[in-house]
Amino acid sequence: MIARAPKFLFAFASAVLALGGIAHAAVFGKALAALANADIRPAYAGAFKALWLADSTTCITVAAIFAYIALRPSVAAGRLAMMLAFVPAFTAIFIYVFLGNFYAGHMMLAAAMAAFLAGLLDVVQADRLSGAADNRMSGDVSVGVLAAGRR
Repeated sequence: MIARAPKFLFAFASAVLALGGIAHAAVFGKALAALANADIRPAYAGAFKALWLADSTTCITVAAIFAYIALRPSVAAGRLAMMLAFVPAFTAIFIYVFLGNFYAGHMMLAAAMAAFLAGLLDVVQADRLSGAADNRMSGDVSVGVLAAGRR
């Protein structure tokens, strides 16, 4: 059961981020309409547009990476995922700070926690497997040394 947990958690984090990124990009037109009625400098309006779409593309990019890790786990995947989990985690923090208790913050936090936990479980499993392999190899070496000493 534990062996499947990282894959499920990576897939969950990927789905949440992909859904969030697509939904965020889909309402860009509404954001532009609201921006047209706002009295702000053009530079700030441009920054708003860029950051709006950057958030969507960041979510989708991280979702694709988590999906790849779920499908093709490797030794470095767990550690990489734990680092990548900070992207949606910090996004959630900024959402809470600037927007308050908003559902997008909950989505980002859920994805971050799932990805971090999946990475941690992946690292623990990899360490257990490498520890078992090290024990087997050291046992093989000591048997070989003992056999050589009997000659």
